[in-house]
Amino acid sequence: YIILDRLGAGGMGQVYRARHRTMDREVAVKVLPRRLSADPNAVDRFYAEVRAQGKLMHPNIVTAFDAGCHRTRTNTVHYLVMELIQGESLSHRVNIQGPQSGADALKILEQAAVALEYAHGMGIVHRDIKPGNMMLTHQGMLKILDFGLAVLRDLGGGGDPTKTQLVGTVEYMSPEQINTPDLVDHRTDLYSLGATFFYLLIGRPMFSGELMQTALAHLRRTPPALYELRSDLDLRLDTVFQWLVAKDVVDRCPSARH
Repeated sequence: YIILDRLGAGGMGQVYRARHRTMDREVAVKVLPRRLSADPNAVDRFYAEVRAQGKLMHPNIVTAFDAGCHRTRTNTVHYLVMELIQGESLSHRVNIQGPQSGADALKILEQAAVALEYAHGMGIVHRDIKPGNMMLTHQGMLKILDFGLAVLRDLGGGGDPTKTQLVGTVEYMSPEQINTPDLVDHRTDLYSLGATFFYLLIGRPMFSGELMQTALAHLRRTPPALYELRSDLDLRLDTVFQWLVAKDVVDRCPSARH
């Protein structure tokens, strides 16, 4: 892979645009930062993402092509190669265009639900669904990115529960992910999807402020009604939204298929 330029960076990786020498195809290459390459826990988490991403083949989820470890005399580079998405994140789209129409937000919600139904069926919970981890191609196709916090639920396997206690993004975190992060299931993604739906329609997070203030709001405050903030929206959109962001998982939408 020939590195062309840097696309972005997060806590667990730096992403570059690159070209495969033989295939002459442009790709996105995510590498574990050098400072984390010597941390066994960080390396384990990186390859957990690689394995989760490698299990998923769906048009609405970014496709993984390759992964590995490149060693030189002075450095070790752990990398994940993915399809390069030509488009923009939902956060960038709303930042530039403002709140989306009900019809456009519904198209995004439907595609995300189809993708999550597939991932959940494979035993994978994303745990960090948010506008910044979802991209729209220039053709309007949604792509879910970044399974860095995903938990691979090995049915019948007794995994170490401490490994699932990972942080998400507090503006989009479910109450149970805040309270009991080691006990969440697929319904945490549905809450985050509801919070993302709110952002698409209103142009800001459902709750915001200081970290603890926002976390407590998710635990205790009733989400605002969409129709109180936008009079042009179909009342039924609020019904869907409130079902997704019910604080008790028993009251929440039971599956992405629903």
